[in-house]
Amino acid sequence: AVLQFIQQQIEMVRLQIHIHIDQHPDLKSQKELLSSIPGIGGNTATTLLAFLSPLERFHTVKQVVAYAGLNPRIRQS
Repeated sequence: AVLQFIQQQIEMVRLQIHIHIDQHPDLKSQKELLSSIPGIGGNTATTLLAFLSPLERFHTVKQVVAYAGLNPRIRQS
């Protein structure tokens, strides 16, 4: 019974997230843009929006990659 309740709560939060994104044109278009990338699905696009928003603060893809820590480099003098 507890697991069913938790699963229902998870589904309700997911639905609220999707409704929120669909009601905001900027978020909706950004999600569609992210989802157009091969390998990025709806859940991943939503997660990326949550962590990277606002996307306008990044001017290049390199900045996003660096922010996410996906391109580590050793910097030594």
